[in-house]
Amino acid sequence: IQSPEYEKEITKIQKDTKPVDCWGSIGDVVLFHHRIAHMAGHNYTNKIRQAVLYDFKKKDLDESRTKPPQDDMWGDWSESLKSVSETYSEETAKSQRLP
Repeated sequence: IQSPEYEKEITKIQKDTKPVDCWGSIGDVVLFHHRIAHMAGHNYTNKIRQAVLYDFKKKDLDESRTKPPQDDMWGDWSESLKSVSETYSEETAKSQRLP
């Protein structure tokens, strides 16, 4: 059960934000930043979709999630991760049906 404030914000996002589908093959892993709205889509196939859900929790997560969204949502990530190229390969774009 979500708070009325949460439901109001989700409704607003659903009205003004175009969803982006995420595609994968067997064995693929998808990671989401905790400040990016994300949810599972409907499974319209006759096959059971299986998933293993896991949350990464930093020691200061309780403190950091009480802060308002920052200009740099990756600010608390390591320098190693922040230095990774912001682009993706043509293969990734094709598999994820990106423009």
